[in-house]
Amino acid sequence: MLARQLGIPAYVKVHGSDINVIANMPSVRRQIVSWGKQVVAVAAVSANLGKKLQEIGIPESKIRIVYNGVDHQLFYPLPPEQLQNTPPVTNSKKIFFIGNLKKEKGCMDLLESFIQLSPHHPELKLYFAGTGAMLPIMKKHCTDAQLQDRVQFLGKVKHQDLNYWYNTADFVCLPSYNEGVPNVLLEAMACGTPIVATNVGGIPEIITDDTGLLVPTGDIHALKDKLDEALHRNWDHDAINRHAQQFSWEKNIQQMLDIFGCSNSMERRS
Repeated sequence: MLARQLGIPAYVKVHGSDINVIANMPSVRRQIVSWGKQVVAVAAVSANLGKKLQEIGIPESKIRIVYNGVDHQLFYPLPPEQLQNTPPVTNSKKIFFIGNLKKEKGCMDLLESFIQLSPHHPELKLYFAGTGAMLPIMKKHCTDAQLQDRVQFLGKVKHQDLNYWYNTADFVCLPSYNEGVPNVLLEAMACGTPIVATNVGGIPEIITDDTGLLVPTGDIHALKDKLDEALHRNWDHDAINRHAQQFSWEKNIQQMLDIFGCSNSMERRS
């Protein structure tokens, strides 16, 4: 409505839950379809989201796929000598989760899988970065399982500190029930860290056989097996980092500006 009043083109970008979750409400879905037919283009962060846009009635001709990027100046492999005095460093194996501690992120599934796996890997530790409604339940679950010394809840971790956690983790696990393209997985791979994640949304579009392992949603036993497989696998961390180089904010910006019809736009920005 504002674009029409101003006589300017309108564009929309969708990221995940706006289509995966909110669009399931009939009244909201009707609104999305309405504006989707009127705007010049809709940018989606994954092909999976683009397909869902088509399924609810957005014309394919309006949909553009633009993957999220990574700040490679902030997320990159660190040499071992830079990690010697950082808090996450221990002699233990480490699983790292970052996200909202809510059921839909699969954090409880990860904890249950860890409890099953822990007797076979006594050196293994699990770190949760984030806050949310599931936190008190998860803490009690750890206490009941007598694993409070092997599961740590870090609370909110500053974005600039995540590079150390990604680098010191053996792998990052995100067993979400729905996703667009999670930035945390792109950031982890930029650090050369492998992934264990659910086969949902745009995750299969960014994870290859060489960079991670995929598991069905809500399958705790399968997740435990993939965690075990990841611990025994000899990962090529340099190859994982190289794979992540294709995702950058510079590329993301250029693609968005191309959608807006701005030729030579990166040069003009300077």
